[in-house]
Amino acid sequence: MSECEDFVIDIEPLPWSIPKEFDKGLEGDPYYHVADIPSKGFNKVSLMDVYRVKNEDRYWYVLRIFSEYGTEVRPRAVVILSPKDAQLEILRFDIRITCENIRGKTEAMLMFKREGNDYAVYFNGVKKFVLSDITNNLGVDSCAKYAVEKRCREQP
Repeated sequence: MSECEDFVIDIEPLPWSIPKEFDKGLEGDPYYHVADIPSKGFNKVSLMDVYRVKNEDRYWYVLRIFSEYGTEVRPRAVVILSPKDAQLEILRFDIRITCENIRGKTEAMLMFKREGNDYAVYFNGVKKFVLSDITNNLGVDSCAKYAVEKRCREQP
């Protein structure tokens, strides 16, 4: 996966939160896009995993953004946020959900906004929480830790 400072994903189907292996996708990866959703039922869409990693007396957030191939395989993108760096002030996701046999679509906006030494999370313009509040007691994910260590080696 390449590293870049600015990126846009125009349209990306996202997996439902109940992954079900359906078939094989790119390079033989399992395809998890299809899930059992009852008629007129409700479900949630999985957007990303959020990790907090401590490295060199700093905290970093790693966002592992899912692709349509599910939550278990390769991510669509990995975003590393450092609250002490002013490199990324706002990260915004515009979400549009539509289905077959539905007249309209649902839209939402998820935004990560740098506030002091942390990032606040807004949903449709309303502040919901601060990342440190929900990631304080999480265990360490080895892949997230590796991504931060690699970034620290390449860009001190």
